[in-house]
Amino acid sequence: MLNTTKRVLALLLALAMVFALAGCKKSTTVSEVVVYEDDPDASQGGPTQSGNSNPVSGSDTPSGTDTPSGTDTPSGDVDLKALEGTTVRFAATLMPEDDGSAYIIEGFEKKYKMNVKIDYVTLDGYIQEVQGLIANGNSPDVGRSNGDFPGCLAYFDSLDKAKIDFDDPIWNQNTFRLSTFNGVPYMCDTYGCYWTELDICIYSKKLLNAAGCPTPQQLAQQGKWTWDNFMNIAELCTQKMGAPAGCINTPELALHMGGGNVFKIQDEKIVSGINADTTAVIRRYAEAWKKGILNSQSTAGIVQGITAIGTGHAWSLRKDGDIAKGATADYGFYFLPAYKEGGATPATGIFRGFGVIRGASNPVGAGVFLRYYLDINNYDTENAFINEDAKTFFFQLTTQDYAENYNPYLTYIGLNQEIAGLNYSQDIYAVMKMDPSAVDAKMSAVKAAVEKGAANLNKHIQQYVYSN
Repeated sequence: MLNTTKRVLALLLALAMVFALAGCKKSTTVSEVVVYEDDPDASQGGPTQSGNSNPVSGSDTPSGTDTPSGTDTPSGDVDLKALEGTTVRFAATLMPEDDGSAYIIEGFEKKYKMNVKIDYVTLDGYIQEVQGLIANGNSPDVGRSNGDFPGCLAYFDSLDKAKIDFDDPIWNQNTFRLSTFNGVPYMCDTYGCYWTELDICIYSKKLLNAAGCPTPQQLAQQGKWTWDNFMNIAELCTQKMGAPAGCINTPELALHMGGGNVFKIQDEKIVSGINADTTAVIRRYAEAWKKGILNSQSTAGIVQGITAIGTGHAWSLRKDGDIAKGATADYGFYFLPAYKEGGATPATGIFRGFGVIRGASNPVGAGVFLRYYLDINNYDTENAFINEDAKTFFFQLTTQDYAENYNPYLTYIGLNQEIAGLNYSQDIYAVMKMDPSAVDAKMSAVKAAVEKGAANLNKHIQQYVYSN
């Protein structure tokens, strides 16, 4: 937080000189940055450049009670009394005691006098395992799609069966739109969702300060928080630390940081996003990789102190997340950089959503459960995050404005590879670590592979949505 004793010294040209001395491209240097008299590694607030509206709130820390609450029951035609004593079965990849949601389950059971039973399934085998339960007449009632869209259409049923109030202001309307096929939505999510997996920038205040680099917030104040300056910071920190100091934790995120796609959802179909702009992003990533300023350590590198600036999921903000065992007071968080100066801040990440399982015996109870389970106001947000920056940023990240610009990637950690008939790493993302001069020649093969995958994914949608 800003201390009122701090004074802005100047809008200096010093950073541009530092970048120039480091050999960074002059066309991408930062010409001015706010420098503070004391505590130079503090995380500063400021507006993002044009594009998504992501206000930074200075010293005020939002709380869960600031999120839309609407009504806490699905709709007026749900007989809650009749649901008392019934059971909602939740197909989960983690047990409540392991993902910190045990008190949410207990709260739901107490409020609605319903029971919750967890059906444990694995992340990698979710589609097949839940389909097996369905085939045996043993369907759970509610489930979570954790990056396997549109594969999840093999086990999700119409959300209409849950009788949720689609106009309740808590619901993320973009999730409804993106998961609608044949006029029916299959997945739901909420604004301010505790389980969001949007992608973010994570950095070490100490390491950036030691290398003479501004924070992303400081760059954003000047409209300079861009792909180039993410890479410039990585390069300066690499020179200071003597090893690759930047990281983009997944190849699909690198592509989406540039506003690109592999697959995208368009008119209720999966289509290829490979075009000239995508090729340009891939080439630029390959250039950064060849330069030796990026590593493959992901958030583990943040914890180990070998990654000065990188990316991660919103889960990293939490005390049960993947960087919670590191020097948490040192971590700063911000939105992903715009690809170009003046461009939009990318809103991307895992396409995660929740829904009703095919063959559910208690779909209305599932709807009541989802409304409670996904309401951030039921969570202990005062104690959920690793530091104050993380808590403040979570509520900046999960706003309605940001959600409306969401561009999810659909190739998460190999899920749906069998349905798409592709090996994402070999068929698509291998080109991102080739010599930059070889990228253009390889892209025709990448495009053909993606078009093949899109056709197979659409066959899957046809089978489970339009043929039933």
